[in-house]
Amino acid sequence: KRKSNFIVLVEYIGGIHADYKAPIFAKEPKIDRQNFYILWKNVKAKLPHHDLLMLNDQPEKIGDLINPFVKYLRVKLKTTASHHNIEGDWNNFYNEKLKKRIRLDSKRCIRNLEKIGKLKFKVSKKITESVEIIEKMIQQKRKRYKETGLSDLLSQSENRDFYLSLPYVENSSINFHFSSLSINKIIIATHVGFIFNNCFYYLMPANEFGDWKKFSPGRLLLEKLFEQSFMEKNDVFDFTVGGESYKQYWCNQTIGIYNYNKAATIKGHLYSLIEIFKRKFIYTEFNINFIRKIRKYIHGLLKKNIEKF
Repeated sequence: KRKSNFIVLVEYIGGIHADYKAPIFAKEPKIDRQNFYILWKNVKAKLPHHDLLMLNDQPEKIGDLINPFVKYLRVKLKTTASHHNIEGDWNNFYNEKLKKRIRLDSKRCIRNLEKIGKLKFKVSKKITESVEIIEKMIQQKRKRYKETGLSDLLSQSENRDFYLSLPYVENSSINFHFSSLSINKIIIATHVGFIFNNCFYYLMPANEFGDWKKFSPGRLLLEKLFEQSFMEKNDVFDFTVGGESYKQYWCNQTIGIYNYNKAATIKGHLYSLIEIFKRKFIYTEFNINFIRKIRKYIHGLLKKNIEKF
């Protein structure tokens, strides 16, 4: 439960840091339509007073279970999530299933980087190394947010502190994973994620652009992480939410991510209608890409003018 401007929302925990939000069920639950509605009625009766029930970012499936909230409630598709179910060995996937042009381009990038210096892939083993990688990831992300015109979620100190605290978390069931790709000790790509239930979650990748862009450092680090997941016998490599085009080359399954909104008051209805309007007419992919291009163009002009002086 939280307050947003003038209304009270009830929603899943996790906020902007959770790509997936879903109910917790017992192992192998037997939930048919009738049982679900009885359970849901009891849950709603225990909810605190609110204007809007906003259960967003729900995956179509929770493990092998079809999410009953998606199956039995009137949800709306928000986006998709992609992952790779790992089978066989890395060499087979790399040589037989990954597109030839990607393999050749990666080899070209590696050759050119090795002409500059020593290329190193590292998975941190110490807290100091993990913190260094996270700080670099934040720096790279924020720089990219500025260049593309995206909202800088890491501008808020509490969001930066969330990631910087991860190396100190003690949880035997979650293996936090911090990795980097560097050339001559210059970190050109980073990733912050974790492994849970034999699934590798590809969460916060970042990389340098500018003169480093032509070397595709982000993709080179992704290849290393993918290879490592095969070698360590993970079951799944999860790219989480988003329909980015590059994922089609790496993933073999896509699921839907759904929102469920139910207003309890007039204020809740108004807020819900405003959010629907923004999604349909303002925050469209076309508008977002157009704004990014305009901001990028203005940023380029300012940079050129500054260089002249």
